[in-house]
Amino acid sequence: MTGNVVGDAAAIWSFPSYEAEARHLAEWIRDDMSERGLAPHDYAIVARKRVDLVYDRLTGPFEGAGLRLRNESQYVGRLSIQDVMAESLTDMVLAVFDVALRRPAPRAWATAIEFLRSLRAVAADDDVGLARIDRELSKFVCGLRADLYDIPASGAAALDAGISVIEFLSLSARSRAMPEYAVGDSLELATKALLAYLSTAAEGAGSWAECAARSRGVGETPLLTIHKSKGLEYDTVVFVDLDDIGWRYHRHGDQEGISTFFVALSRARQRVVFSHCQQRGRETVSDLYDLLTLAGVPERVW
Repeated sequence: MTGNVVGDAAAIWSFPSYEAEARHLAEWIRDDMSERGLAPHDYAIVARKRVDLVYDRLTGPFEGAGLRLRNESQYVGRLSIQDVMAESLTDMVLAVFDVALRRPAPRAWATAIEFLRSLRAVAADDDVGLARIDRELSKFVCGLRADLYDIPASGAAALDAGISVIEFLSLSARSRAMPEYAVGDSLELATKALLAYLSTAAEGAGSWAECAARSRGVGETPLLTIHKSKGLEYDTVVFVDLDDIGWRYHRHGDQEGISTFFVALSRARQRVVFSHCQQRGRETVSDLYDLLTLAGVPERVW
């Protein structure tokens, strides 16, 4: 169990510059994570748009604090990282990777078996069929593990391993079990993006176990847009760029803008921080700040 929040569950933080904001956020997340027994992926940085610019200004200070940012909007192939992670293909391949690269992995094994059962059209009560796919998976992961044992983690090796897993699954011959890939080039699109993603995750990884963890975003703090954050939850959400530039097209009373604002607010299980830089102004979004003030959300100027 992680610790509860001590202090404000919601707060506004105002900074004199981007540099001050980035440095403080990185150090604060590092310290709060340590104090409360959390992990980097229990936090999320959320912006309305242009998270690539947010990534550029935050990544240096975060790395200086021993943290890694994960730009969920970054494209690999023709899909964003977050879109890749939403693919059924990704779930299947990463489950097999986890079985091969992270031992023990009982949950991954059960997940991989369930995927294979569906792909191979084996009924849940077919003991003979279940035993067959169990042997099939065991043989494959043992071979993959042996192939990678003496090879350092790298983009090229991860690419080859990903191809091997996809060939093992034989997805193209079993599209009936995955209707989302039965039409057009959706399977090809997802496959190319996933392989590019696996290659990226392996670059700089110290081991294959670390590569497997990074492919799932373990140990990294996600950075994403409000729109992409729908349906997700984090212990703590830091909402950046709530200002006149980030919300330049917002108009007071605009229900779409207000709804978007509350989407970000609702992503937090324990705490939400609204962070902005003073020189960017906040007249355009003053109605949103009025809502926070009416709710009793305190503001701190750093």
